[in-house]
Amino acid sequence: DSSQIITSLQSKVVDQEEQIQTLVKKRRDDLEKLKEFERTKIQLDQLQSYKREAQERIKELNDKLQQQENECKDTRDKFAAYRDEMTDTEIRIESLALDLEMAEEKLEIVTSENTTLKEKLEEVQLELDVIKGEIQLNGNNHVANGIQKRIDDERTIKMEQALIQLRDLSVSRQKDNEILKKQCETLEHTVKVLTKENDNAKTDITTMQTTIADLKEQVDTCLGAQQMVDILTTKNLSLEDQVRELQETVDNLESLCEMDKEMEENAKEVEHDLRETIDLVQNQLREKERQIEQLHYTIGDHERTILKFRETLKNMQSEKEDIKKQIEKYDAQLKLASSAQSSDFKTKIVEIKTYGEIIEGEVKKIDVHNLSRHVQYLTLFLPEQFTRRGADHDCVLVYLLIQRLISKSDLLINEIQKKNGTN
Repeated sequence: DSSQIITSLQSKVVDQEEQIQTLVKKRRDDLEKLKEFERTKIQLDQLQSYKREAQERIKELNDKLQQQENECKDTRDKFAAYRDEMTDTEIRIESLALDLEMAEEKLEIVTSENTTLKEKLEEVQLELDVIKGEIQLNGNNHVANGIQKRIDDERTIKMEQALIQLRDLSVSRQKDNEILKKQCETLEHTVKVLTKENDNAKTDITTMQTTIADLKEQVDTCLGAQQMVDILTTKNLSLEDQVRELQETVDNLESLCEMDKEMEENAKEVEHDLRETIDLVQNQLREKERQIEQLHYTIGDHERTILKFRETLKNMQSEKEDIKKQIEKYDAQLKLASSAQSSDFKTKIVEIKTYGEIIEGEVKKIDVHNLSRHVQYLTLFLPEQFTRRGADHDCVLVYLLIQRLISKSDLLINEIQKKNGTN
């Protein structure tokens, strides 16, 4: 029965091992798929990181582009305002140039008028000198001279007033001329400053144009980066679709793995139970074998002890036969002796027999004591299971008891036969 159980359990274990091997093969395939999924996941993570970096780069470039566009707009506004100011200044310069030309023309007119007035003044003074000379020469005509003098005085007063006016007008014209010269100088200075500013503005415009060209190149690069981002997004979407499909396959594989794990757990439980039962059966078999070995060993010990007892019994029987022979010799000697001494001799023989039996009993006691000590010494080297209640030691004692009963029954049979034979 135990061998059949072991064979059935071994067949079940073989079936379970085959199932485990198939599950291991499936798991290997699943591991390859999971590795492929991990590779695609790593690629997706890399592409996502590239996408994030590209988006951040595009965002930075867009920010820079927006900043450059704002700066360009500001510079354009400043340039437009500066151009308007330059046009205003050009208009002002033209108007000031016209004013300067008009002032110069007025100055020329005033100077010409001043020269004409001076000439007239000189002519009047000459006339006045002539009149004075004539008056000095013509002293007789005193009244006429007085009238003429009044007229001359009035003329001189008028001429002086005209001269004063001409002087004031010339002074004012000179002041206006100086003011106009100062204004011309200031205008020339402002024109120089404005020309310098115009040159600086032209250089700024050239630098701005170069920056605008750079910004256009950056915009073109940003557009190229945007195209790259679009390509990466398309690749990312395709990879996301692949990842989604792989995730579905992974979910299916995980469900299969869970089922396989459950089957493995069930198989492991069954295998564990079977192994436990096999271990129990093997332990029982080993225990039985150990018990059988112990029984064989005890039987061997018992046989050896029995052989020793038989040898001792043979020796004792040989001694007994020798004693019987001696007794027979003594009986023959007693028969030959006289009848008077027969009673004394019989008593001596009885005493000798009893003494021999006593000695034989003491010798047997010594042998029994030695044998019991021998057994005690042997039990000290045996395991504790041997001396427990109901263990192998009790079996040995029962076996010895049976042997003692057999030997005692043999002795009784022999004694009864002797008595019956003697009777």
